[in-house]
Amino acid sequence: MLSFISAILAWMSAHGFDPQTLIAGLLGGVVRSLVSRSGTMTERILGCFAGCAFSVYFGPTLAVTVTIFPYPTACFVAGLLGMSFAEALVNLAKMYARRPGAFRDLLLRILSKDSDDK
Repeated sequence: MLSFISAILAWMSAHGFDPQTLIAGLLGGVVRSLVSRSGTMTERILGCFAGCAFSVYFGPTLAVTVTIFPYPTACFVAGLLGMSFAEALVNLAKMYARRPGAFRDLLLRILSKDSDDK
C-alpha cells in the first residue's frame, strides 16, 4: 500500500503537481468533512477531491495574499474552502432538484440589472 502511494506521488511530481499541495488540500477536505456531519459518504469523498483542486489552484494565491500563512498551511486552508465550495454546489443542486422554478427566480433576481434595493 505504501509503495502504491509513493508511486502516485512520484507520478504527480513528474507531471508537475506538487504532492505537498495535494496532500494538504486533501487533508483540508478530510477535516472539513469530519467537522461537517451532513452529506452522504460520496459527497464527502468528492468534497475531499474538491479540496485538492482548490489547494492546487488557490493555495499559492492564498499564500501570497495572506502572508501570515506559510505555504502548506495556505494549501490546507484552501482545501477547507474547496470542501465548503463543493458543499454549496451540492446544496444548490438539491435546491434545483426540489424546486426548479425557485432556482430560476433566484438567478434572475441576482443577475437582473434593476434592483428593488434602491
